[in-house]
Amino acid sequence: MVTKEEVKKIATLAKLKYSDKELEKFSNQFQKIINYFDTLAKVDTKGVKPTYQSNDLYNIFRDDIPIVSQEREALLKNAPTVKNNLIQVPAIIEE
Repeated sequence: MVTKEEVKKIATLAKLKYSDKELEKFSNQFQKIINYFDTLAKVDTKGVKPTYQSNDLYNIFRDDIPIVSQEREALLKNAPTVKNNLIQVPAIIEE
């Protein structure tokens, strides 16, 4: 059984916060997912060829041709904050 504490630990690692009600809900949902995988593991797949790709298209690539993109100044005009000629964004990693 997936416990609320396990869900809370995963949420903490992902920097998410949930109420006790939400933790209970996710705990039940995770357990249903794991049970479904147990059901799938019981299916006899002997003689069934693996499906690596769902269509017959292989190696569909476009030519890698360089093009002129927008100018730096035009891009920086759209940024909310600019510092040292670069777009400034909030820090996401705490030290």
